[in-house]
Amino acid sequence: DLEPTAQASNALLWMYAKSDKPNLKDVLRCEELFTKMCRRYELSGNFHDLPKIYTFNLVADAWAQLGIALSKTRSKKALFDEHFADLDKETISELPRELGDLTIFAANKCEDLLRTLEKMYEQHKDDRLKPSDYTFNAIIRSWTACAGTLAREGRGRIAAQRAEEILFWMERLGSEEGSSLRKPSAYTYTSVIDAWARSGEKDYGALKAESLLLRYESLNDGAQNAGVRDKPSIVTYNRVLSACANMKNTAGVEKSLALLSRMEKARDKTDVEVSTPQPDGTSYNICMSAIYWSGIDNAPELCEELLDRALMRSATESSDSINGEALMELSLDSYITVMRAWARYGQENSLISMEKIFERLLEQFSRHKRPPKIQRKVANCFNILIDTCASSVSVEKAGGLLYSINARFLDKKCWFAPPHASYHIVLDHWVNACHDNEVIVRNAEEAHQILLEMHRMHEMGNQKLKPTPRAYSSVINVCSKVNASAEDKHKALQIAIRSFDQYRNNFQSNTNHVLYGGFLSACINLSSGDTRTKLIRLIFRQCCKDGMLDKQFFFQMKASLGAEKWEEIVAQTLGKNGRSKIEWNDLPSDWSKNVK
Repeated sequence: DLEPTAQASNALLWMYAKSDKPNLKDVLRCEELFTKMCRRYELSGNFHDLPKIYTFNLVADAWAQLGIALSKTRSKKALFDEHFADLDKETISELPRELGDLTIFAANKCEDLLRTLEKMYEQHKDDRLKPSDYTFNAIIRSWTACAGTLAREGRGRIAAQRAEEILFWMERLGSEEGSSLRKPSAYTYTSVIDAWARSGEKDYGALKAESLLLRYESLNDGAQNAGVRDKPSIVTYNRVLSACANMKNTAGVEKSLALLSRMEKARDKTDVEVSTPQPDGTSYNICMSAIYWSGIDNAPELCEELLDRALMRSATESSDSINGEALMELSLDSYITVMRAWARYGQENSLISMEKIFERLLEQFSRHKRPPKIQRKVANCFNILIDTCASSVSVEKAGGLLYSINARFLDKKCWFAPPHASYHIVLDHWVNACHDNEVIVRNAEEAHQILLEMHRMHEMGNQKLKPTPRAYSSVINVCSKVNASAEDKHKALQIAIRSFDQYRNNFQSNTNHVLYGGFLSACINLSSGDTRTKLIRLIFRQCCKDGMLDKQFFFQMKASLGAEKWEEIVAQTLGKNGRSKIEWNDLPSDWSKNVK
């Protein structure tokens, strides 16, 4: 009397199958509950105890969702932490341990459920045991996720091919006379096309995706095809575009642009089937990516041309069309791709073109709401601009762009203010410029100006722009590399000292052992004699007081001072008189307590 009913078991199954974060433990629990339900039926012989199609679909969906979750796993550690950590050793020993094999295991589990369901239907001839389109779609989803995972191992074709075979299996069953199984929908075809797009089979994957689209379109031709459930959607076409873009060659660009052109004509219903959807922002972005990765000579110009087409379509449709709103939301991704194309393939005039594009972006979004995600993408565009400028023209020019946009922001002539990352890019370029044979004090002065600009913008009200430890460290690093005249070294040392003092004033409760090491290098390289000894003594004592002494600092100090002076300074800091032989392990642990 206390045996759970099928309804109670299904409720428990649903709880595990619909977990917010699909994981192996929950799915295995679903499988266990399902097995118990089947065993209960075998013992009782009561048809009411037999799992029905709803139960099968729940378990199949759980395995499919697990496959999707596995496809997003990027390391063995993440795989163990997210899926194996809570399992006992016996269970783990029965499962594949490699990511690709585990996704195949999940997909095969879905198929096993379908075969079991078919056998039960043949035995009982009850419509509640007939496989449904949901069952087939769960299996295809599982193989589609598997294709992306196996592509990293060069085995993506296996999964995509199997997804396609399931699709044709579903078609055959749906075409049989008297069959209640619905024929594959646009969703089903889109999933299989997506499997080929993810498979890593560049040319062959694109060919298969195109052929599947043509096949589904042919099923939609004419009103007599009443068995076809719906027309190809924009998502279907975008998956085909992705497959073409993944070719990463000129042929892929040609295929992508041809399909995009056909979709654009759909708006006016000219020279194109009515079933063809209009492109959205994703369509244009995929085509731009195809151009970008192809490496063709005129990639920047082609990307910019597509940007113009996307924005023109957005402007004409945004007033009365959801499609237009989607284009506007995604247009920033288009801007980013165009900027990257100019940065990677552009010639001498690339920086001029990039500046014009960025100004155009600022103008476009000055009239719209700018949530954080929009701000981040605009910042991404600006960072590409100044990084290209620093690499191809000069670091001074990049700094000038930073100062210029800040001045416009403070004068309320521009809504955008560069974030931390923009300053770090310029500072990193100043650090990299120190690899030249001669580093003059001008480098240190320019880097320090960038740091002061961060201070200024923070004081003017930009609370998010408080100078970071990384920024101070970069300036001190540039100072330590100055190797020109004695006068230059003296000026660089003064900048390093001011920067270090500012850092300690701003981060008293969050000091950084890396920055201490950088400042020690500056003191060693930029001073000599008694001045050097005095500076090292002061910085060493402060470093120990803050608990920031690490081995690198310790041995660098020892190498620069010589044994006699070094032992004397360490002994004095310990409160001892004279010299004494001291090793790293002899030092108080408090001197290193805050090193992370």
